[in-house]
Amino acid sequence: MMKSIYASLLLSSSFLAAETPDLQTLLEQGKFEQAIKSHAETPSNQSTFTKALSQLSTSVEDLQQGFYKYGFELNSSTAGIQSVAPIPHNPNPEIVDYQEIRQLIETFHQDLHAIEKTVTTIGEDEFHLPLDLTKVRFDIDNNGERTEMESSVALFLSIESNSRMTQRQIDEMKKIDGTIGFDKSDLIWLKGYIQVTLGATDLLLAHDFEHPFNAISGNLFQKPKNALSTIGADDENYGDIANLIAAFHLSKMKVIEPDRLKQARQHLLNMVDCSKQMWLSIQAETDNNKEWLPSPKQQSVTGVKITAAMIKDWHKFLTEYQTILNGDKLIPHWRFKNKGINLKRVLEESTETDVVLWVTGHAAEPFLEKGELTNDGLWRQLNQTFNGNFLGMSFFIN
Repeated sequence: MMKSIYASLLLSSSFLAAETPDLQTLLEQGKFEQAIKSHAETPSNQSTFTKALSQLSTSVEDLQQGFYKYGFELNSSTAGIQSVAPIPHNPNPEIVDYQEIRQLIETFHQDLHAIEKTVTTIGEDEFHLPLDLTKVRFDIDNNGERTEMESSVALFLSIESNSRMTQRQIDEMKKIDGTIGFDKSDLIWLKGYIQVTLGATDLLLAHDFEHPFNAISGNLFQKPKNALSTIGADDENYGDIANLIAAFHLSKMKVIEPDRLKQARQHLLNMVDCSKQMWLSIQAETDNNKEWLPSPKQQSVTGVKITAAMIKDWHKFLTEYQTILNGDKLIPHWRFKNKGINLKRVLEESTETDVVLWVTGHAAEPFLEKGELTNDGLWRQLNQTFNGNFLGMSFFIN
């Protein structure tokens, strides 16, 4: 009798295991919640990475659906750009205004906080998780289907080329193996990137950006609700350029949530700690298995080469960046000699941000101090070490 029960349990457990799709399949099908339930329950770094990745995929899909709903497109008749956006064209978009877009960004920001909580604690255990994230699909138009045009690679290449992917291009990309062997270092990388994104969204949401948004919304959405659209203004015949000029002119934004500026500074400082931990982890690795961000002894599946000089100079950047955020070094302005801007005070004391007056120097006056300026030579050295592309590499390295 016991043998029969035991055999039945083995059979049922085998059946359940066979019925549980692997993580790659679930991500390709957009079943992110199921991915968490099926592959992220056991406490481990791999489970943490899986949960954070699935949460991020869900929040990105929600954000895309929101922008699709409102017909987000980048249009410029003057520059000859038509309907270019990293999302499909919506033939029947809803009217959109500032409050709806602000709420969309706020919701995304709160999602990031949930992911931040997921990656708070990272243990010492290593893992190797091969995934091809180029094949992850999103239901951008919220119609219950996930097509090849809604895959990660199609969206990325649409952004990179400023044009929508054709089916032929999609078919060509399907032949490429985009598998990455994610490990503990990549989990720390993801943790750092969440901090950067939280900082960026906090900086934006700290301000009331309604006026510049209304000025340029006609260049971004098919049915914007603003004063000019209400009276039937034409965005063609250089109207798009007029919108840009108006947005620049109206870029005087009140700080309506000052605590967010302070939080943004802290998130950016947290990124520094994550980056230092990440490089310690990467340099301690002894394998070379489909790396995302490699050490000088490893190869990246992206083809990016990291040298010892790059790592050394990146740590110099982190130190300089940290001292600037802490106000220990000042940022120079073209109109002032022997004085610089204390960025810490800007983020802790600002009541408004006027882009035009920052360019002219008038907005900088309350935050000018005498002291050590950031090292111009370091920034030139960084650009040289990173082959003239330090800014681009910094987005990749984090």
